[in-house]
Amino acid sequence: MDAQKKRDALRLYFAPLKLRYAIGLLALGIIGIVVFLTDPNDLGVCGGIGLLIAFVGLLLLLSVLNKKRRVPGDAQVDDWFQEDVGKIVEKALNKVGLTESQLVREAIPVTGPIFWGTHGVLSDDLLWKKGKDEIVRFSVNRVTIIFLSDFLLAAYACDFNFLKGVSLNESTQEYHYRDVVSVSTQEDSTSYTLPTGVSMVHSQAFRLSVASGEAIKVTIGASKLAEITGGTILTTSAEKAVQVIRTMLREKKS
Repeated sequence: MDAQKKRDALRLYFAPLKLRYAIGLLALGIIGIVVFLTDPNDLGVCGGIGLLIAFVGLLLLLSVLNKKRRVPGDAQVDDWFQEDVGKIVEKALNKVGLTESQLVREAIPVTGPIFWGTHGVLSDDLLWKKGKDEIVRFSVNRVTIIFLSDFLLAAYACDFNFLKGVSLNESTQEYHYRDVVSVSTQEDSTSYTLPTGVSMVHSQAFRLSVASGEAIKVTIGASKLAEITGGTILTTSAEKAVQVIRTMLREKKS
């Protein structure tokens, strides 16, 4: 599948299919036709309008059903996301000025959802979908790649629009291991406004803090997001990152 077809398929996955509207139009048109057939002399206009609405509803229904057949499954979407993260890793390595031979561990991706106003991201692109496995996937994500070398920890971060395959708001950081104070997942205060108009004041975040007061932070979930979506928001990438980085810090500080 070429890149454009992949992005079109992702849009179909995240965008709601308006099947109920098509069925509603078709039903309304059929009611009009039935009324016309009941009394064709007095209700000819009703029958004509009903026929038109039924025809439009039928076309819309066929269009929606055709799109539904092209919607990718949850596993396919996950595979595509990992492929895109892999490409971000390749780009990030160059951005932080390291080579693969300088790494002592594989690159560590930490990803988290974005469902609030973000520079460069259209509101129409802020979408989510709860899969058949009850896991919620988001169309825009914060992607942070952490690299561990012999002497320092480097990180690349971006806001990744999965629908378009575009990385925005890029930044890089690097710290000596002796300067890293802590790495954890923890409750965090936020001031995000969700598309529903609800304020999200608390979240769960991956946080790596250094002695200067700086930090690498990724929002990985929130009770408000879970409440709105009704599904599970995975935080496994952050939990794995915490374990790997803590092990590395113990080795370097011992």
